[in-house]
Amino acid sequence: MIPYIEPKRLENPNYRHEKASDIYSLGVVLWEISSGQRPFRNSSYDAALAISIINGLRETPIAGTPQEYISLYQKCWYSNPQIRPSIVTVFQSLQSLGGVIKKSMQEIEVTLPTIDTVSPNPIQPTTQQNINTYIELNHSVQYDLVIPDRIDVSAEYVDDKVLINTQSSQMSKMMQPTSQMYTKPPIEVIHTSTLKTDTSTTSEFPCNQVINNQNLQSPSFVKISISSRPSHNNILKLVVVGNGAVGKTALIDTFRNDCFRFPTNYVLAFQTFYVDVEIDGQFVDLTLRDTPGQVNYARLRELSYTDAHVCLILFAIDYPDSLDSVEGWMDELNGNFQQSELPPVLLIGTKADLRHDISAIEELKKIHQTLVTYEEGLRVANQINAVKYLECSSKAYEGINEVFEQATRAALAFSRIQKKRRRRGKCIIL
Repeated sequence: MIPYIEPKRLENPNYRHEKASDIYSLGVVLWEISSGQRPFRNSSYDAALAISIINGLRETPIAGTPQEYISLYQKCWYSNPQIRPSIVTVFQSLQSLGGVIKKSMQEIEVTLPTIDTVSPNPIQPTTQQNINTYIELNHSVQYDLVIPDRIDVSAEYVDDKVLINTQSSQMSKMMQPTSQMYTKPPIEVIHTSTLKTDTSTTSEFPCNQVINNQNLQSPSFVKISISSRPSHNNILKLVVVGNGAVGKTALIDTFRNDCFRFPTNYVLAFQTFYVDVEIDGQFVDLTLRDTPGQVNYARLRELSYTDAHVCLILFAIDYPDSLDSVEGWMDELNGNFQQSELPPVLLIGTKADLRHDISAIEELKKIHQTLVTYEEGLRVANQINAVKYLECSSKAYEGINEVFEQATRAALAFSRIQKKRRRRGKCIIL
């Protein structure tokens, strides 16, 4: 369970488990004993909570708990495992606190107070040693907790730290996941009349036939207000993945707000948004899951894939390396779903407004690269068996609604197929 896992392990799945890791978990148990409640009881045990814990979030001490006891479990929570107490120290401290704890617990009211979590930096420094510990606790992982919300931001890894560079449109180091190649036969890639069409391959994915029968240019896809929606909707989850700086957040934000906004602030790596839409007379609650592209978040991304109905893999037209990473992203998706449960995948090329931009062309020439062509994107879409390939531009607000309309259609088709499979799998006893 996430609350019991030390921050360094949440941040890096390759972090070696050691005795100090158990001390962190023990600290959570000590808090749980004093509270009588499970940790973070008002929060979902998901990626958002994990990110907050990495960033320094800890539970609030319970009123009436001896200060010595509070100090003990807070020391167990230090981000730096080297300065956590040993198990012998914890045992000896509990022994010496036995009488104090017993007396204090007898004084605690039967009705516990409302338990609230505290924001990062809950420990107040007193001595110089505590100040040093305080600094270590709150700055040891800050560099890896936020990603930029701009589509023209690059990230660079130096000594496993992510450095953000807002002046460049290219990433000097990209994600290259390694896993088995996706070998399923290619799926027909479907396009609208504004894009070229390739029907040279056939589909083995059952959703594809359903999507083929839809009117791809249907105008009946609109966002609706919460007040006008019915009480019973289809609930669909859409997950967006891709390298950093390809425009994942911008795509979602532009769709939600019907305009492109120039973000000025960094945002948390994982975000979930909700949009209500009506498509062909059906009301749908869309859950849009935005994920970071950095390697360090691979373990946490796994939590985002649960119950997904459709996945969008994004690459940027002016970022050829991001197209090279698409097969790696497909490998990651394939590794997180059983073959029969893999949701439909759409490949989306972003920043299409730069296709004929002279400055973008010249910048890529300097590093001996060129803008990604439509044919190159289409070829990769066939290679990963995407059910659809689309290009769009958040900045120019082109193709945005079409991306989410086709994603919603694919998700609805997949949802219907899942329901049929579940019905067939039931055993009826007469």
